[in-house]
Amino acid sequence: QKEDFGQTLGYYGTPAGPYLILPLLGPSNLRDTGGLVADFTVKSQVNWLNVAEASASHPEITLLEVVDQRSTVNFRCGQLNSPFEYEKIRFFYHEARKLQIAE
Repeated sequence: QKEDFGQTLGYYGTPAGPYLILPLLGPSNLRDTGGLVADFTVKSQVNWLNVAEASASHPEITLLEVVDQRSTVNFRCGQLNSPFEYEKIRFFYHEARKLQIAE
């Protein structure tokens, strides 16, 4: 099961902060956005199977990682056809993250 640094921060009691909708990645909050930045930073520093070296000379690998990250988010604006879409998505996002942190 995929874990991220935002979940680790939440497990240790870091408050979620304000709710955000990132342009390509969908809903998030300040804690999870910081965790996402930490995940990408650590991934670029750890030379796992020489991916960090290859990414330095081939920026398209980073682009593919962003596209892969975006494909795992099931969020599309206007998908709910509701005047309260923002509040619903915010509620479901916070509840889903609480469950992921509790695991």
